[in-house]
Amino acid sequence: MNCNLNRYEGRVAVVTGGADGIGKAIAIRLAEEG
Repeated sequence: MNCNLNRYEGRVAVVTGGADGIGKAIAIRLAEEG
């Protein structure tokens, strides 16, 4: 992912299948980026 600190500001992300595998990795990454 690109390094743009404000790209998710004011947005909502819904990650389905976030309990395991790639869904979990995406959910963690989105949480880290804010």
